[in-house]
Amino acid sequence: EEAVNLTWTNTWDCDCGWLSSDGCQSQDHCAQACRAANPWGPCGSGTSTWTNTGDCDCSWLGSDSCQSQDHCAQSCRAANPSGPCGAGGAGTQQCDVETPCRGCGGVACTGCRETAKVQCCLDKACYGCSGWQCESCRQDNTATCCMGAHPMATQCAR
Repeated sequence: EEAVNLTWTNTWDCDCGWLSSDGCQSQDHCAQACRAANPWGPCGSGTSTWTNTGDCDCSWLGSDSCQSQDHCAQSCRAANPSGPCGAGGAGTQQCDVETPCRGCGGVACTGCRETAKVQCCLDKACYGCSGWQCESCRQDNTATCCMGAHPMATQCAR
Protein backbone atom coordinates (compact mmCIF):
# COMPACT_ATOMS: atom_id res chain seq x y z
CA GLU A 1 0.00 0.00 0.00
CA GLU A 2 2.78 2.41 0.89
CA ALA A 3 4.36 2.24 -2.59
CA VAL A 4 1.05 3.23 -4.17
CA ASN A 5 0.21 6.00 -1.70
CA LEU A 6 3.59 7.66 -2.17
CA THR A 7 2.70 8.52 -5.76
CA TRP A 8 -0.11 11.00 -4.99
CA THR A 9 0.69 14.61 -5.75
CA ASN A 10 -0.06 16.88 -2.79
CA THR A 11 -1.30 20.42 -3.27
CA TRP A 12 0.29 23.36 -1.48
CA ASP A 13 -2.28 23.13 1.32
CA CYS A 14 -3.57 19.53 1.21
CA ASP A 15 -2.08 16.10 1.85
CA CYS A 16 -3.54 13.82 -0.84
CA GLY A 17 -2.33 10.47 0.53
CA TRP A 18 -5.95 9.44 1.24
CA LEU A 19 -6.91 9.36 -2.46
CA SER A 20 -6.46 5.59 -2.84
CA SER A 21 -9.53 5.17 -0.62
CA ASP A 22 -11.47 8.12 -2.09
CA GLY A 23 -15.16 7.24 -2.24
CA CYS A 24 -15.90 10.29 -4.44
CA GLN A 25 -18.44 11.61 -1.89
CA SER A 26 -16.57 14.45 -0.17
CA GLN A 27 -16.60 17.78 -2.02
CA ASP A 28 -14.58 19.92 0.42
CA HIS A 29 -11.63 22.07 -0.66
CA CYS A 30 -8.97 19.36 -0.26
CA ALA A 31 -11.09 16.70 -1.96
CA GLN A 32 -11.52 18.89 -5.03
CA ALA A 33 -7.91 20.11 -5.03
CA CYS A 34 -6.43 16.62 -4.61
CA ARG A 35 -8.63 15.14 -7.35
CA ALA A 36 -7.63 17.96 -9.71
CA ALA A 37 -3.93 17.36 -8.93
CA ASN A 38 -4.32 13.56 -9.37
CA PRO A 39 -6.77 12.97 -12.25
CA TRP A 40 -5.71 9.29 -12.46
CA GLY A 41 -7.20 8.69 -8.98
CA PRO A 42 -10.37 6.70 -8.34
CA CYS A 43 -12.64 9.72 -8.91
CA GLY A 44 -10.84 11.28 -11.85
CA SER A 45 -10.15 15.00 -11.75
CA GLY A 46 -13.50 15.73 -10.15
CA THR A 47 -14.12 18.37 -12.80
CA SER A 48 -15.04 16.13 -15.71
CA THR A 49 -17.80 16.97 -18.09
CA TRP A 50 -19.84 13.80 -18.42
CA THR A 51 -21.46 12.62 -21.63
CA ASN A 52 -25.22 12.30 -21.23
CA THR A 53 -27.00 9.38 -22.89
CA GLY A 54 -30.42 9.32 -24.54
CA ASP A 55 -32.82 10.08 -21.70
CA CYS A 56 -30.21 10.11 -18.89
CA ASP A 57 -28.46 13.09 -17.28
CA CYS A 58 -25.01 11.82 -16.24
CA SER A 59 -23.84 14.87 -14.24
CA TRP A 60 -23.93 12.78 -11.00
CA LEU A 61 -21.10 10.47 -12.16
CA GLY A 62 -18.42 12.37 -10.25
CA SER A 63 -19.97 11.12 -7.00
CA ASP A 64 -20.99 7.65 -8.27
CA SER A 65 -20.77 5.06 -5.47
CA CYS A 66 -21.03 2.15 -7.97
CA GLN A 67 -24.05 0.75 -6.10
CA SER A 68 -27.03 1.70 -8.28
CA GLN A 69 -27.69 -0.61 -11.21
CA ASP A 70 -30.70 1.11 -12.79
CA HIS A 71 -30.94 1.95 -16.51
CA CYS A 72 -29.32 5.39 -16.22
CA ALA A 73 -26.51 4.16 -13.96
CA GLN A 74 -25.54 1.48 -16.46
CA SER A 75 -26.00 3.73 -19.48
CA CYS A 76 -24.02 6.65 -18.01
CA ARG A 77 -21.15 4.40 -16.86
CA ALA A 78 -20.93 2.76 -20.30
CA ALA A 79 -20.75 6.18 -21.97
CA ASN A 80 -18.22 7.52 -19.43
CA PRO A 81 -15.70 4.75 -18.64
CA SER A 82 -13.35 7.27 -17.00
CA GLY A 83 -15.83 7.67 -14.12
CA PRO A 84 -15.18 6.24 -10.65
CA CYS A 85 -16.83 2.90 -11.53
CA GLY A 86 -15.36 2.46 -14.99
CA ALA A 87 -17.80 1.18 -17.59
CA GLY A 88 -19.45 -1.25 -15.17
CA GLY A 89 -21.30 -1.32 -11.88
CA ALA A 90 -20.69 -2.35 -8.30
CA GLY A 91 -17.12 -3.35 -7.60
CA THR A 92 -15.91 -2.80 -11.16
CA GLN A 93 -13.98 0.44 -10.78
CA GLN A 94 -10.94 0.46 -13.02
CA CYS A 95 -7.51 -0.27 -11.67
CA ASP A 96 -4.39 1.34 -13.10
CA VAL A 97 -1.16 -0.29 -11.94
CA GLU A 98 1.05 1.70 -14.31
CA THR A 99 0.39 5.29 -13.21
CA PRO A 100 1.36 4.78 -9.55
CA CYS A 101 4.69 3.33 -10.73
CA ARG A 102 5.61 6.10 -13.17
CA GLY A 103 9.33 6.73 -13.23
CA CYS A 104 10.40 3.49 -11.57
CA GLY A 105 13.09 1.26 -13.06
CA GLY A 106 14.01 -2.43 -13.13
CA VAL A 107 13.13 -4.59 -10.16
CA ALA A 108 11.57 -1.60 -8.36
CA CYS A 109 8.91 -1.48 -11.11
CA THR A 110 8.04 -5.13 -10.57
CA GLY A 111 7.62 -4.55 -6.84
CA CYS A 112 5.59 -1.40 -7.40
CA ARG A 113 3.25 -3.01 -9.95
CA GLU A 114 2.73 -6.11 -7.85
CA THR A 115 2.01 -3.99 -4.77
CA ALA A 116 -0.43 -1.89 -6.86
CA LYS A 117 -2.24 -5.05 -8.06
CA VAL A 118 -2.83 -6.20 -4.49
CA GLN A 119 -3.83 -2.66 -3.50
CA CYS A 120 -6.40 -2.63 -6.32
CA CYS A 121 -7.84 -5.92 -5.08
CA LEU A 122 -8.11 -4.48 -1.56
CA ASP A 123 -9.63 -1.23 -2.88
CA LYS A 124 -12.28 -3.20 -4.79
CA ALA A 125 -13.02 -5.50 -1.84
CA CYS A 126 -13.39 -2.56 0.55
CA TYR A 127 -14.93 0.04 -1.77
CA GLY A 128 -17.11 2.52 0.08
CA CYS A 129 -15.82 1.83 3.59
CA SER A 130 -14.45 4.51 5.90
CA GLY A 131 -12.23 4.77 8.96
CA TRP A 132 -11.71 1.66 11.08
CA GLN A 133 -14.08 -0.28 8.80
CA CYS A 134 -11.53 0.06 5.98
CA GLU A 135 -8.70 -1.10 8.18
CA SER A 136 -10.72 -4.13 9.30
CA CYS A 137 -11.88 -4.86 5.74
CA ARG A 138 -8.33 -4.73 4.39
CA GLN A 139 -7.11 -7.07 7.12
CA ASP A 140 -9.98 -9.46 6.38
CA ASN A 141 -9.24 -9.43 2.63
CA THR A 142 -5.44 -9.39 2.57
CA ALA A 143 -5.11 -13.18 2.43
CA THR A 144 -7.53 -13.39 -0.49
CA CYS A 145 -5.88 -10.53 -2.39
CA CYS A 146 -2.42 -11.99 -1.75
CA MET A 147 -3.37 -15.44 -3.04
CA GLY A 148 -1.04 -16.09 -5.97
CA ALA A 149 0.52 -12.63 -5.68
CA HIS A 150 4.14 -12.01 -6.57
CA PRO A 151 6.50 -12.15 -3.55
CA MET A 152 7.40 -8.49 -4.13
CA ALA A 153 3.89 -7.30 -3.22
CA THR A 154 4.64 -5.54 0.07
CA GLN A 155 1.22 -6.22 1.61
CA CYS A 156 1.86 -9.95 1.21
CA ALA A 157 5.28 -10.12 2.89
CA ARG A 158 5.59 -13.62 4.22
